[in-house]
Amino acid sequence: MNIMNSLTWKHMKANKKRTIVTILGVIISVAMITAVSTAALTFTTYLQNIQIQRGGAWHVKYVDVTKQQGNKLIDELDEKFSFYTQVKGYSKWKDTSKVVKPYIYVEAYDSTAFDKLPVTLLDGRFPEKAGEIIVSKEISNNKEETYKIGDSISMEYGKRFAMIEGEQKEFKQDVEFHGDTFPVEEQETWKSTGEKETYTIVGIIESDEWFAMPGRRAITFLDDNTVANSDTLTVNVFMNKVSNDLYNQTVSAGRAAGVDEGQLVFQDDLLRLHGVSKFEDTYNKMIQICTTILILIIMVGSIALIYNSFAISINERSKQFGMLSSIGATKEQKRNAVLFEGVVTGAISIPLGIIAGFVGMWTTFTILGPILENAMGINVGIKVVVSSESIIAAVIFSVITIFISAYLPARKAAKITPIEAIRQSRDITVHAKQVKTSRITQRLLGVEGDLAIKNLKRNRKHYRALVFSLMISLILFISVGSYVYYLKESVMFAMGDDSYDVAVWNIDKEEEDTVSELLKELPNVTEGNAVIKLSEWLVMDKEQSQSMITEEGKEALEENWSENNSEFVFYCSLSFIPDDEYERIVGKKNSGSDGIHAILINQQVRQRGYSLTDIEPLRAKVNDKIKVEDYEIQLDLITKERPLGVGFGTIGGNVSFVLPLSALSEFGQFDSEAMYNYYLNTSDAENIEDDIVDAFLRGGIQSNYTIYNQAVEIIRNNQITTVFSVFAYGFITLISLICIANLFNTISTSFALRRREFAMLKSIGMTPEVFRRMIRMESLMYGIKACIFGLPISIAMTLWIKKAVSYNFDKYYAFPYMTYIVGISAVFGVVGIAMLYSSRKIRKENIVDGLKTEIN
Repeated sequence: MNIMNSLTWKHMKANKKRTIVTILGVIISVAMITAVSTAALTFTTYLQNIQIQRGGAWHVKYVDVTKQQGNKLIDELDEKFSFYTQVKGYSKWKDTSKVVKPYIYVEAYDSTAFDKLPVTLLDGRFPEKAGEIIVSKEISNNKEETYKIGDSISMEYGKRFAMIEGEQKEFKQDVEFHGDTFPVEEQETWKSTGEKETYTIVGIIESDEWFAMPGRRAITFLDDNTVANSDTLTVNVFMNKVSNDLYNQTVSAGRAAGVDEGQLVFQDDLLRLHGVSKFEDTYNKMIQICTTILILIIMVGSIALIYNSFAISINERSKQFGMLSSIGATKEQKRNAVLFEGVVTGAISIPLGIIAGFVGMWTTFTILGPILENAMGINVGIKVVVSSESIIAAVIFSVITIFISAYLPARKAAKITPIEAIRQSRDITVHAKQVKTSRITQRLLGVEGDLAIKNLKRNRKHYRALVFSLMISLILFISVGSYVYYLKESVMFAMGDDSYDVAVWNIDKEEEDTVSELLKELPNVTEGNAVIKLSEWLVMDKEQSQSMITEEGKEALEENWSENNSEFVFYCSLSFIPDDEYERIVGKKNSGSDGIHAILINQQVRQRGYSLTDIEPLRAKVNDKIKVEDYEIQLDLITKERPLGVGFGTIGGNVSFVLPLSALSEFGQFDSEAMYNYYLNTSDAENIEDDIVDAFLRGGIQSNYTIYNQAVEIIRNNQITTVFSVFAYGFITLISLICIANLFNTISTSFALRRREFAMLKSIGMTPEVFRRMIRMESLMYGIKACIFGLPISIAMTLWIKKAVSYNFDKYYAFPYMTYIVGISAVFGVVGIAMLYSSRKIRKENIVDGLKTEIN
């Protein structure tokens, strides 16, 4: 170690506090850079695993190829693993449910496919040899002919054909059943292939076919050793390396094997997560942009801290550099001495920062992993992914940050001349006019306030650096706080407007009594309501609607107005609830009353730009009669309070009427199209779906029902918001720690350099109380300036975020005052604590010792 580096090392040890604060700041910076890159990689890998769970572990598959072609493809491609599947065909069966699925769609999987493709086994095991099969739960629970594990089931395979535009086409599983609802010439026919098989059922699986798919799912075993070279099958390939050249590689391999390009199917959703796409890759662009922005923010905050630290070091060592210059030290030696301090700081900080970043991410994902899994609704574990690329990137960014921070002060140190250093005049270049204050300021703030302002003007560089650090922290905290606030508001609006927890939709009329009894027996159901909705919207009398509609209602209906602006269509939704519930709401019995009675839900959502506004579309009063097509409805109640499961008017212009169930017979022409729905509140949202399904299976319910668990959706959305909040506020906390370290570093050093000034003020009669007021005034100035510059930007960010998070009711819009109060309080609190901490030694110091102080 040469003499210059030795002196630098001694200086760092002599100023342990500032050195430690600088090292801690750099460790935080490196840890954050490491954490950002690690989090981005971990989340991307997690999403890849989720997509594999949902879509299967394959990147490309070759459809309808021979086994010989398949073997050649595998030899040509750099694959990690591959597997075969085969479509056996459609076997006719009688589905007793109301869904049009007249076939069993049978596929064959080899042993690898069962592990790599999404098949959820409910009971039993997977097929292990020819002659074994697994069937979907709908086949097992068929009302007319049930199947259980161990039973035999016979299949006769066939294909589906229909004439489309004069040409006979074969239909695959993604084409809905063309039955008697289609034109005669387009109705499909089933043609047997002559192949018949009898299987033993060894397992029951979850059905994952879409609503329109015509075949219930069944899977048998594919023994590729018995498959002839000429038999057609599908080759699924998971590539060893995924790159932008994947498309060319797979197409070229296909051509070499005699496979047409149209037989290739790519799993684009999975490839996109690997950064490979034939189209615009918006996801990876978003990840790259967000990661880059976060790293730049970290670098800006870190450079401010480290630069200030080195600049302070230069100020303290200016006399030393001058003396060294006088005895022959060159500019290069002085510059290298400062850069050596940066090297030492980096050598200690970078390894510790990388370790801290990985440990921090591991701890965070370990704690939040279960919450995130539940929020995503899929059983895929999240594991921290560490790559050499992220470590190298963290080191490079950290070295650049430290180099930039140290190089500028190093240049300054190289230019210090002996005379400037001895006179210590380089950093004090202000003139009297620059620190002059007005008489009004002197009268309002007193001597201590005047001195505080003059000191800030005299030390503009330090002052601006501190204000900038505080401003960045304030803007980031408020911006993230506002985003989280509006995100929660958006979730509550989108999910929480309806008052029910669980909905059961589309129950057949013939089964509604049975379903009602089954739901009442569930112990976890705390409240329930049956709501029958007409599938058609009825039109309100145009003349009456013209006279009753409010101005807000007219504006909301502009898109439905005719060209002469004199007529519009006002739609009405009719919902029917049990008579006893209706009578409870209106407060009187409805039996025996004449005509049709209803409750008007006089509420509508109007969209204006990015906001959704709650309006009252009609001017109506109780006992008014409203004509809806050929019906006259008398209003018993006008309210915005909706019965469980009843919605309000939606965007575009409509209102909801709630009628007693006994009035449904009045709408005979629509009765057959009525949908019977049930809305429940529950004490166990996590298990209610299973309880309902089990009850319906026991009761033999055959309706094509749908269960929507809104309570779980709300919980999951809140969990996602919580996870986001933890990461967001964690990021802000760490950035703020860098800024706070910078603040403490600068203020404490500033106070140390001003010991002589403070001693002189005390020597001419400044009392401890006046001294404390001066310090408090300086703190106040820092905070006020940070707020003056930071709050307008924060408000602009808040309003932009409010606009970006689209769906919010105007009447529910509330400015996030608490976020601002906490942010502003934190600014003044941190500055105050830093000033008190730095001034406590000065207050106790002897005046004579202070006057003897020399900057060295």
